[in-house]
Amino acid sequence: MAATLSLLGIIKADKGDISQAIALHEQSLAINEQIGYLPGIATTLSQLGMLKADNGEISQAIALNEKSLAINEQIGNLKGKAANLHQLGTLKADNGDISQAIDLYEQSLAINKQIGNVRDQAATLHNLGGIKADKGEISEAIALYKQSISFNEQVGNLQGKAATLYKLMCLKGNNREIEEAIALFQQSLAIKKIGNVQSQAITLSYLGRIAEQQHNYNQALYYLQLALEILQRIQSPDAEEVRQMVVRVQDLIRN
Repeated sequence: MAATLSLLGIIKADKGDISQAIALHEQSLAINEQIGYLPGIATTLSQLGMLKADNGEISQAIALNEKSLAINEQIGNLKGKAANLHQLGTLKADNGDISQAIDLYEQSLAINKQIGNVRDQAATLHNLGGIKADKGEISEAIALYKQSISFNEQVGNLQGKAATLYKLMCLKGNNREIEEAIALFQQSLAIKKIGNVQSQAITLSYLGRIAEQQHNYNQALYYLQLALEILQRIQSPDAEEVRQMVVRVQDLIRN
C-alpha cells in the first residue's frame, strides 16, 4: 500500500500536482513508519524533500533529506546516502551555502565512485561544474563538465550529456571561444532524443549574441535568423525579442 501511494505521488508530481503528490507521499510515510520499514521511510522522506524544494520550502526540504540521510546511514544504504548528499548539496547551493554544497557533492561523489554508480557521479559532476563556473573557476568547471559528459556517454545517458554540453557551450561562449561553442552546440543537436525546438531556438539566439559581441555580424545574423524562424513557426512569445535582435544586427551590417 505504501509503495502504491508513493508511486501515485510520483505520477501526480510529474503532472505538476505538487500538493496532491505531497499528500500521497505523507500517507505513504505514515504507513512505513507504522510498520517500521526503514528503507521505505528513507526513500519517502527523500521524495518529500524534493517535492518541498519544488514548492519553495527549502528549509523543510533540507530537514527531510537530513532525516533520510540518517536512516540510510543506519541501514548501510550507500546509494541512498549518496543521493541524499547530492540532494542536500543542491539545496545548500540554492540557499547560498556554497562551501557546504561543494563538500556535500564531494562526499556524494566519493560514495558513488566506491559503489560504481557512474550515472549519479555524472549528475554531481555537472552540478559541481556549475558552482565552479559561478565562482569564476572556469578551468575547473570545464574539467568537471568534460568528466560528466564522459560518464554520461559510458552509461548512455543522452539527456544528461546534452544538458552538460549546453553548459559547456555557454562557458566557451562567455569565454569568447565561439568556434568551440558552436561545435558543442552542434554535438548537442546531434543527440536526437533531447530537447525541443524551443530550446534549440534559444540556444541559437545565444550563439547569435556571442557572435554579435565579437563583431561577427554576418555569423550573428545567420544564427538569429534561424532562431527567429523556429520561434515564429511555433508562435513563441520570444520571437519578438529575437526579431528586434535581427533588426539591430542588420543595422550594424549596413553601417
